[in-house]
Amino acid sequence: MKFGENIDGLAGCDRFIWSVNRGGYTWTKSETDKDILIETGDRRPRWYHPDNKSKAYFMELLDTQGNPDAIVEFANRFGFLGESQIIDGQKVLGEYVEDWQNAAQGIFEITTLYDALRSDKKQVLSELIQWDGKKSVLYNPPGTDKLRIVSSTDYRPLSMLRWQQGDLVEPAKDVLSLLITEFMQQQRISAEMIWRQNSKPLLRPVSTTLLGFIWLQLAQVMEIGATYRHCKECEDWFLIWEGGRPASRKYCSNTCRSRAYRRNQKDKH
Repeated sequence: MKFGENIDGLAGCDRFIWSVNRGGYTWTKSETDKDILIETGDRRPRWYHPDNKSKAYFMELLDTQGNPDAIVEFANRFGFLGESQIIDGQKVLGEYVEDWQNAAQGIFEITTLYDALRSDKKQVLSELIQWDGKKSVLYNPPGTDKLRIVSSTDYRPLSMLRWQQGDLVEPAKDVLSLLITEFMQQQRISAEMIWRQNSKPLLRPVSTTLLGFIWLQLAQVMEIGATYRHCKECEDWFLIWEGGRPASRKYCSNTCRSRAYRRNQKDKH
């Protein structure tokens, strides 16, 4: 399967657009002393089409790690996540730092599980999935100490009955499905019917926020088994998938590849 083949453009990619404030973003305090990201300077939007088949937006968001400076850098490139609201009754849109941190934590959970399954990291899986005899299966989210019941004799019992006792892989897959579904529901992902050029109808998911778009991209990455890595030139994250970019690719674009080549040639002389 080629990337985007099944839905002909993730999140309605040919229609989904997002904006970045030309003047950038900065932090301020709310009346309740909470950190809020707001627009600053020239408050005019610069519209763009996120490229779901190239840049790994979810990894760019993960790299912020909830750090305020990194969040501003991300916002200056890609804009608000879409959780903005009127702040303290003023005519100013802003997003709470907690919303950004929660989004980054969610991406961290999903990618940790996905990487552990994809690379068969049994040690990591054993830390994430815990069996309590025949009573229950628990999920231990990475970076937290809050256990979550995946299945038990009283909660989703059929799931546990399908799994072999002590198995880590199938419960981890189940948790991954539950988490990605919950996060997409929180972003109110909808669907639309469109007609393709071959005159066949196509049903595809649609997001109205950048964060929703990011969750949809991550879901499709898992669906097709794509991987992601840093560009050796600009250090942005980019996607690699079977039938698309070769696994040996080191650069996110021809521009970065050419820039690296010119620098290497200059160094030789």
